[in-house]
Amino acid sequence: MSRTKRYNGTVLRLAQIWRSLGFDFGVFGPACRNRLTRRGIASNRSLAMSDATIPSAILELFETDGLAGLGPHRRASAHSEPEVRSRTKAAMDASETPGSSRDLILSAALLWHDHLDASHCVSQDITSVSGSFLHGIMHRREPDYPNGKYWFHRTGDHPVFPVIAERVADLLGGAGDSELADRLVSGGNWNADGMVDACADAERGRLSPDEVRLIQQVQKIEIQTLVEAFCQGDV
Repeated sequence: MSRTKRYNGTVLRLAQIWRSLGFDFGVFGPACRNRLTRRGIASNRSLAMSDATIPSAILELFETDGLAGLGPHRRASAHSEPEVRSRTKAAMDASETPGSSRDLILSAALLWHDHLDASHCVSQDITSVSGSFLHGIMHRREPDYPNGKYWFHRTGDHPVFPVIAERVADLLGGAGDSELADRLVSGGNWNADGMVDACADAERGRLSPDEVRLIQQVQKIEIQTLVEAFCQGDV
């Protein structure tokens, strides 16, 4: 057995123990709102809770019926582009969102509601690593997998990667899917290229419905963790 598989097996067992003790690191819920810092989180191995990482007005934008797809498909529960824009502006005004984060949150909201082209128009003009991260997710869903990987390479080692890795390890540990964990949380690190490959397999019908839903949940973790950081003005 490789060192990576032994490591991931340990992470998965620990995640199952945490869950059995009552810890809940679900996505887009109050129990999982971490205090992010410019280095990712206060400690890469502990989830420091914060009461208001995502203001409620912004959180509501991402609380939809059903998960976003892994491809370009539009959900019935997704808001129209004008509604996303107007509600996002109102939410950011109400929560006094930092100016540097407003385009990032708008791009993420458009992406979550399946408006890929509109999200792209925003993210392609954001020169930060966070803009590259959103740009990569958009191309991954388009789907243009090589272009998605290009933008994730531009992202580099993003400050939220440790948080994503920890949350995904917990999710997959609870689901008992060590094979997917090996692909996405290699050596305890977030593997953005592995996520692209997993999404490609899902869209090409190579995965079971349960595996596809897990990957959709992982995608939600990506968006959630980024939005938390945006609301803090940290990235």
